[in-house]
Amino acid sequence: MILTNAHSIIDSLQRKGIHVFKDELLDEAIYFSIEGPFDVPFEKTLVIVDKRTAESVLLGANVYAPGVLGFIGEPEVGEGKTTHIYQLTKGKAKIYAFDHSRSKIEKMRRELERLKMYGISVEKADSRYLHVDYPSLKNKVDRIVLDPPCSAIGVRPKLYDEKKYSDIVNLAQYQIQFFKPAYELLKKGGILVYSTCTVTLEENELLLEKVLEKYRFEIEKIDLKIGCTGVEVEFKNHVLRFHPHINDAPGYFIAKLRKF
Repeated sequence: MILTNAHSIIDSLQRKGIHVFKDELLDEAIYFSIEGPFDVPFEKTLVIVDKRTAESVLLGANVYAPGVLGFIGEPEVGEGKTTHIYQLTKGKAKIYAFDHSRSKIEKMRRELERLKMYGISVEKADSRYLHVDYPSLKNKVDRIVLDPPCSAIGVRPKLYDEKKYSDIVNLAQYQIQFFKPAYELLKKGGILVYSTCTVTLEENELLLEKVLEKYRFEIEKIDLKIGCTGVEVEFKNHVLRFHPHINDAPGYFIAKLRKF
C-alpha cells in the first residue's frame, strides 16, 4: 500500500507555508531549499552539545536549556532505500532487507508497519554470508542494492571528522566481502547497485576494479544526467559521483553492475 504521492505531499506542505519543490528528474522525489548555514548568536547561558546537535544548529535548529528543540536527526539509510524500492515496485516485488543490527531491524519493522508496507522480509543477518545462510536465494535474485558501511566522508553537515588512511583501507577490505554473496544470489543478468556516502577512490572506483577482476560482473552506464562522472578513466562515463563542493549535495558514489 502506498499512502500518498509527491503531489499530495507538496500541496499539503505548501498550504502550511513550507517551501517545497518537485524534483525535475525523479517523479517520486521532492526537495526543500536550505536556508543555512546561519550565524549562531552568543547568549548569556552556554549550552554544550554533541557533534550531531551542533551540526543541526548549523542548519537552523535551535538549542535551549534544558533540551533541544528542532533537532535534525540523521535518517536511517536502510529504511529509506527499502521503502523507496517498495514504492517504485508498487508493492509487487518480493523484497528482503538485511542488517546485522537488531535495533535497526526492529526500528525498520516499526517504520514499515507505520507506512503500511507489508510483505517485506526484514531479517537480522550478516550480509557477508547470505549465500550460506539463505541458500534458497542463490541464483534467484533479480536486483540487489549493496550499501555497505563506509567512511561516510560525504555526509553533510559536518563540523569536523577524524579519519586515518588505514581506516579507509580497512573499510575497503571489509566492503569487498559483500560482493561474493551478492554475486552468488543474483541470477544471470541480474543487477547490483553499489552505493556509498563517501568520496574516496579506495572505497569506490579502485574497489570496483578488484570486483570486476574477481567476479563476472560488467559495469553499465547509469542514464541520469545528474551529478558528476567517475574519477578513474575506466569508469568515467558509467558511474555517478556527487561532490559536496561541486554539486552542493552530500557526497555519494553509485555504480550499476550486471552479472553475466
